Amino acid sequence: KHILHVRSLYKTRRDVALSALSKYMPADVRWTHPTGGYFIWLSLPKHVFVQDVKRQALQKGVLLAAGERFFVNPSDGEHNLRIAFSFAQPNDLDNGIRILAQVITDLER
Repeated sequence: KHILHVRSLYKTRRDVALSALSKYMPADVRWTHPTGGYFIWLSLPKHVFVQDVKRQALQKGVLLAAGERFFVNPSDGEHNLRIAFSFAQPNDLDNGIRILAQVITDLER
């Protein structure tokens, strides 16, 4: 019973995050569409570096995981980031992704 509840909760949060990504992200940002788990992976354009995104997003209250630490060769992750959606409230997900999209848009200029 608990597992069914948690699966439904995470699915709702994942769907809110995916909807916000579709609504706010620049066209050249790509992301995964997970069928399970707790994370969505984003791939940034090659001229946008995740450490710059992470620093500016954190200044605006959005915490994310930079991709370098998840790759055997850290430089392979310098244009990737991970969004955790499992513990965030739907409104926070939407707002955080909107802020993140603005940070990325600003760095693309």
